[in-house]
Amino acid sequence: MMTKIKVLIVIVALVITTWFIYKPGFTGGFMFDDESNLNSLSIIADDLSLTRLQTYFGESKSGPLKRPISVFSFLIDAQNWPAGAYSFKRTNVILHVFNGFLLFTVLWVLFRQKGFKENKVLFIAGFATGFWLFHPFLVSTTLYVVQRMAMLPLTFMLVGIWFYLLGRKKYQIHEGTKGHVLLFSAVYVMTLLAMLSKENGIVFLWLIFLFEVFIIQWYLDYKSLNRHLSFWLLKLPAIAAIVLFLMQVPAFIADYDVRQFNMGQRLITETRAVGKYLFHWFIPDYFTEGVFTDGFKFSKNIFNPLTTVFSTVFVIALLSLAWIKRKQWVWFSFVVFFFFVAQILESTIVPLELYFEHRVYVGAIFIGVPISLGLYQAGQQSKIFLIIPVLICFILAGMTYMRSDIWGNNLQLHELTMEKFPESLRARMGTAGIYDSKGLVNEASQLVKDGFKYHDKLELTFNTLGINCVQGTLTLQQMDNAYNKIKKINLVKNDYWSFLNLIKLMFDHNCLSDNTYDAIFELADAFEQNPNPKIYQKQATAKFIKGQVYFKQGKYESSKDMYIESFEISQNDYEAMNTAIIQFINKDQYDYALEILDFAESLYFKDFKYKIDWLKLGDNFKGLKDLIKHKKNETKD
Repeated sequence: MMTKIKVLIVIVALVITTWFIYKPGFTGGFMFDDESNLNSLSIIADDLSLTRLQTYFGESKSGPLKRPISVFSFLIDAQNWPAGAYSFKRTNVILHVFNGFLLFTVLWVLFRQKGFKENKVLFIAGFATGFWLFHPFLVSTTLYVVQRMAMLPLTFMLVGIWFYLLGRKKYQIHEGTKGHVLLFSAVYVMTLLAMLSKENGIVFLWLIFLFEVFIIQWYLDYKSLNRHLSFWLLKLPAIAAIVLFLMQVPAFIADYDVRQFNMGQRLITETRAVGKYLFHWFIPDYFTEGVFTDGFKFSKNIFNPLTTVFSTVFVIALLSLAWIKRKQWVWFSFVVFFFFVAQILESTIVPLELYFEHRVYVGAIFIGVPISLGLYQAGQQSKIFLIIPVLICFILAGMTYMRSDIWGNNLQLHELTMEKFPESLRARMGTAGIYDSKGLVNEASQLVKDGFKYHDKLELTFNTLGINCVQGTLTLQQMDNAYNKIKKINLVKNDYWSFLNLIKLMFDHNCLSDNTYDAIFELADAFEQNPNPKIYQKQATAKFIKGQVYFKQGKYESSKDMYIESFEISQNDYEAMNTAIIQFINKDQYDYALEILDFAESLYFKDFKYKIDWLKLGDNFKGLKDLIKHKKNETKD
């Protein structure tokens, strides 16, 4: 009875402390790509009907599997758009607390199976959970709304480890005759649920393999699984995941087209990224880059920058030490390999951005365990060592409270980040956007212009032209300078959306009067001639924009021809095809609309031969065809 009370007190203390230190962050705003991932909530429009839910899910572009668990979880917080960020952040913190509870439960079950006394288990589980739960480095994951997608996979992984522990105990006690349902549920079901939250949940197949070897067999000293069960439960899915990963390598290589770095450069850069993650974990700071990590430079070679070689040596040495001492320092080795395997998709060859703090959310989960074991052992020699965990948790909680307080003020967060990390263009543009939304147009404009002191990127050029367009200060000379710049500087991924936004602003504001359409056409032409030969979508985008210009000028046949040229390159941009078709219908140009529609349907039947049409594009095309026939008949009558 006394033990249950102690456990309850520790759990309540962990929950209340976490809630208290994160609560100041609830008042913060949406960040970075939050809105682009959440604005499809407008489809629901407070109507949770099956049709709207299907369309909402179909609009998800968050990943190959569309991440249904994460996507539908946002409906807890809002069923329309726009919406406030408060409830989304609150739900994320609740999920973070729940993950902490699961971690405590896993450690409690594990060390009880080890045979430790209850007070010792309570000390280890309590501190290891607090060390992770209170850490300020996780604020940028927990209070960054869409990173719920990074948090939910851990939820299912921890449930999977819990089930696995229970199943392995049954298997051990009953000499291999029981526990199979729990074991297969832990591996297969929980991996599936983790993947449906975010695709990198597949790493659980490798993480649970590590858990079996290091913790179950070497630490708990359980007998090995029989050969047949081991193959179907662990080896086959782990190998299948490796094969699936290797099959994607050609696609990864192709996706480097929109990056400034190649695969080799990313791989050596990630040694610096991982080293920085670990530095911030063991030397915590209340203020780090957060989501504004675009200023993290890639390594051109092993010696440029010089920190690359030191980081590479550090990573190799750490992994080597973990391997050499794998039998003597089981928990240390397990934690090291667990951390690196958890990073294997996002921090190796997949052409993602180089550095994001949320990537440690899963990998850091057990780091506090070997520290807890060491402190407890030291505490047996001197009780003074038992105070250290309390001090550590107190310091971490204090830093997290300070960081949450900054995150609770969106403008303050952006301004402070821009000042501390001027190399982040994302922070600068985000701050300018907030200024603009508050009516501080001149201040926003000045911020963007000041950015040229630190950057010479096309993204900044496009944003500057966009601001000038809205303010009515855009000139033909500025456009001429932009054409020349676009033809000289290689396009990268971040430039693309800024360019599209500029085009939209120029169409909407007609900011060069009679010269606007010619300027947009020349802009598209310069975009098409950009020296980066790898970005295939620049051709499709440029031709689509030229098609829009022709349409605005009433040159409908030229517009139709340019649209089709664009779609022949892009192949599956059905949204753009739909836009073009409706444009022509609205102008009574039914033959051109039908020609594009026939082309779109031919692509659709090939594209969706083995795919689910969540958005009912086929039905939409049929409806457009019927509409065209109806309109043509009306014209005849």
